[in-house]
Amino acid sequence: MFDLGWDELGLIIVLAVIILGPKELPTALRTLGRWTRRIRGMAREFQRHIDDVVREAELEEVRDGLKKARTMDFGREIEKQVDPTGDFTKDLNEARKDLDLNTVPRQAAKAAEARPTDDPARPVADMAPAQAPASAAPPAAAPASAPAAPAADEPRRIAGGEGGA
Repeated sequence: MFDLGWDELGLIIVLAVIILGPKELPTALRTLGRWTRRIRGMAREFQRHIDDVVREAELEEVRDGLKKARTMDFGREIEKQVDPTGDFTKDLNEARKDLDLNTVPRQAAKAAEARPTDDPARPVADMAPAQAPASAAPPAAAPASAPAAPAADEPRRIAGGEGGA
């Protein structure tokens, strides 16, 4: 800040001793220290206020960015990036009209009804429940060789345990 060398500092001290005298010099240096402390405090406070203003400005920028993000239509933005001219969307809409997806399931149902019911190539899933062959019925009962479950009133026996031994 102030570029004072030893020569300048020595000159200031000599002038202070001559002008103020050795009796008033400690009081003058104490007063100079208080003023220096006040000036530094004011500089710190000013810097703190400047930092607060900068922080508020940054917060306002962040707040504005968040508001933009909340109101932005992400679907529209993605669509703009993928298809900026709209040609692809227009082609897809024309293809949908040409295809008319609602007629395809009706045609499949009509074709299924036109098939004979005794056709062995026809999958069981295509047949109505009344038309399902007897072989598609669920199994009648489990085989007799399967172990029977213990009766509810019979105590459980655990190998090596004390229960009912």
